Amino acid sequence: MLVQEIASTVRSIIENDHVNGWVNGRVFEVDGGIRL
Repeated sequence: MLVQEIASTVRSIIENDHVNGWVNGRVFEVDGGIRL
């Protein structure tokens, strides 16, 4: 379903950003200050 595909894509983007932030030695934060 489309909703599941969107959720999966968003999750992948967030996970990739989180990993990249960790590799770069910084904390990745989502808008609103939520720490992953």
